[in-house]
Amino acid sequence: MPDPLTIQLVYTALAHLMADALRATLAEPTGTFNPVYVGLFTAWPGFTLGLARTDLTEANFTGYARQEAVFGDVYIDPSGRPSILAPGLEFESTDGVNANRIIGVALYDASTVGNLLGAALLVNPVNLDAAEKSCQISLKLAIPGTAAPDWGVGAINQ
Repeated sequence: MPDPLTIQLVYTALAHLMADALRATLAEPTGTFNPVYVGLFTAWPGFTLGLARTDLTEANFTGYARQEAVFGDVYIDPSGRPSILAPGLEFESTDGVNANRIIGVALYDASTVGNLLGAALLVNPVNLDAAEKSCQISLKLAIPGTAAPDWGVGAINQ
């Protein structure tokens, strides 16, 4: 069964995620999300609002690369919050040469380098230590609703 995670956002993440989408709500041309890239990490010092990309040890297993999250249509989740899902990201090791124990998921504003937007620890770390071992991630951005009045970005490790 997938493990739901709440990704804690760093200081400017929400502005990055929502900038273009918020313009659309102000009667400007239809907006979209700014690009968000999902990465995996193997070590971190703990969460702070000022957490930076350089504070994490990003994965480096053979075949690793950050992946862009492609958000779909808005829907209402079971807690009554408008939500947007970015499903179907799979990180797969192509061999066991650079084995990694993946302990968390991170969001970035670029496919390489860039700025960290948020991070979450996996409930169950994943060992990518052989060919074809994988970690599957889906992201969900939830906007405040009546039953759950908090912002949240969630990742599901499947």
